[in-house]
Amino acid sequence: MLHVIFTLLVFLASLLFWWVRKKYTFWNDKGVPHLSFWQYLRFCVDIYRKPLNSVIIRNYTRYGRLYGSYQGTVPLLVVADPEILREVLVSKFKNFSDRSEAQRTSSEVWRKSIMNLSGDEWKLARNIFTPALTASRLKTILIKIKTVAERVTSRLLEAAAQDKPVNFSKLAEHASLDATVALNYSVDLDSENDPNHPVMKCVDSLFSNTAGWKVLMMFMMPSVYKALQPDYPPKSSTDLFKAFVSHLMEERKANNKKEDDFLQVFMDADYNWESDTDRTEYSEQKKMSLDEITAQGIVFFLAGVESVSTTVIYTAYYL
Repeated sequence: MLHVIFTLLVFLASLLFWWVRKKYTFWNDKGVPHLSFWQYLRFCVDIYRKPLNSVIIRNYTRYGRLYGSYQGTVPLLVVADPEILREVLVSKFKNFSDRSEAQRTSSEVWRKSIMNLSGDEWKLARNIFTPALTASRLKTILIKIKTVAERVTSRLLEAAAQDKPVNFSKLAEHASLDATVALNYSVDLDSENDPNHPVMKCVDSLFSNTAGWKVLMMFMMPSVYKALQPDYPPKSSTDLFKAFVSHLMEERKANNKKEDDFLQVFMDADYNWESDTDRTEYSEQKKMSLDEITAQGIVFFLAGVESVSTTVIYTAYYL
């Protein structure tokens, strides 16, 4: 019995060694500096134990402006050269839509997010995003940000008049969330004083879920993750968002009302699509579905709330 167990352990260890060697030797013959398997493991540990910027600067100093790494088991080319970045992000941006591997989650809403789309689907979604983010359009919605800024200013002045300390970090977080909700849905949210607002429940469900092993599996074992399809991101969180967005859309349609926000851009969007049944025969005009509209709205929360609040906090600190 012990002999069988020992043989099985040796076999499993050999299989694991073969798998690791296969996955983490991609860069060995590519002619660029790169992280070995053990160096990549250290990097994974360090990003949880040390400030992220110090880890990135250390790798930049050690490996240069162009080096190979990994995202889970997927080879990743890290670029820090300004000229190459200009090519990737500006000059030839349309050719680099699939810079990272899309994560095939069990949530249909998350699958429709521009962060998870690729190829022609990504290009179609980007064509809708582009007019929503032009300089001229952004100027027309500044009034929404001004309202939030005036509220923040009022609270700072009130605290100063009463000689009270202010938790500026929390203030910036609330302001960032209020601005995102206003730009997305034209909802005048005061998240600090109205924590039970329906949109707050949506946001809380989005950010309060911890994934743990599910995220690890999604990046480290994408094939297994795709086969098992665990409930991550949780369907419950996207269902809340869908219900909220659906309510806003139905209300606008019933009242024949249009708002100057991102939701209206997505509601009004038409784009050409090829039929799944026969891509060579015909195309038709297609409105964005509720899943697609919800997914793109969620992107603004994921990409905007924390980054804006962090920027405001650091700006205030340096001032």
